[in-house]
Amino acid sequence: MFEAVKTVRVKILVTPEGADRALRQHQELLQNGDVVYTLHYNNGGDVRPGVYTVRADHASPRFSSKVS
Repeated sequence: MFEAVKTVRVKILVTPEGADRALRQHQELLQNGDVVYTLHYNNGGDVRPGVYTVRADHASPRFSSKVS
């Protein structure tokens, strides 16, 4: 017998200010500087609940991110 791992579905959308659609790019979630998850830009991914840093090579005040 085993215990199922509890996960949540995460999807991160990054949209440039003034744009009508999100950028098509993958996102990475890090813990302690190590990549733990890579999220597909369209499908997202299943992630264990926790605190993560989002690697955002596009980081700019002109972008907004939405996590759902």
